[in-house]
Amino acid sequence: VHIQGIEVTNYGSPAQHGAIEARGDGWVIIGNEVSYNDAVGIRVYDADRAIVMDNNVHHNDQTGFGASFTTDSLFENNVIAYNNYNNTFNWGFEAGGTKFWSTTNLVVRGNHSHHNRGPGLWTDHDNVGTVYEGNLVEDNYAAGIFHEISYNATIRNNTLRRNGFGHDAWLWGGGITLSSSGGVKVYGNRLEDNHNGITMVQQSRGGGDLGAWKTRNNVVTNNTIIDSGISGAAEDIGDDTIFYDGNDFQGNTYIGDSGWEWNGGRVQWSTWRNYGLDRNGSFRS
Repeated sequence: VHIQGIEVTNYGSPAQHGAIEARGDGWVIIGNEVSYNDAVGIRVYDADRAIVMDNNVHHNDQTGFGASFTTDSLFENNVIAYNNYNNTFNWGFEAGGTKFWSTTNLVVRGNHSHHNRGPGLWTDHDNVGTVYEGNLVEDNYAAGIFHEISYNATIRNNTLRRNGFGHDAWLWGGGITLSSSGGVKVYGNRLEDNHNGITMVQQSRGGGDLGAWKTRNNVVTNNTIIDSGISGAAEDIGDDTIFYDGNDFQGNTYIGDSGWEWNGGRVQWSTWRNYGLDRNGSFRS
């Protein structure tokens, strides 16, 4: 199926369903305008190798994009803006720019996600092998990129600005936030004026297809973090393994309003480095 160059608007799709909904392998959805629909703009469900490219997906009542149970699908060069604009849905359930659920080898590249009431780009539940690269993510209510209860991913060369001010508690609201997820490489990103910087949290979330949802083996390197609050890690389950289970920050540059959290509290730059973090990083106020 190839859908190109059409406008889909004011469609009364039920919650979590798309005005355009791919339910077969190999769909190509390119160059469409999808707006003012009752739930999701474009959704890929139980379908592999979808290509969703160059679409303008805006002002949908729930999310711009959704995808579930898909392998090797690509979301590239789309505009994702002002979704959940009426605050119709509780974003913590499912609303905002995107919600990707149980995907494998998903690629999210070169998109502009902005002014969504919820996360800008969100992988939640058993996503494996996700790649986020080259996206511009701005002015979203919650985290810019939010990788939650999922597994290995690469988050690289993205620009994240002014995200997270609606979700401003604890270490939430990061330009990039990893929640109970492991095996993530975060590098080459530029963060400016977000509520928080690059954050990791561990909660009691259970486990999925590849084992426990644990915040471990996440490596954050060579990012530039400007005026973006707190970076670091925290837990709320009385288990301090998050601080020595392969989570690491190295070679990052912090500029302006910056702080750090590690080992149960807020710490100064000198203490952060005494923990062995950002030994070759830099900070200037």
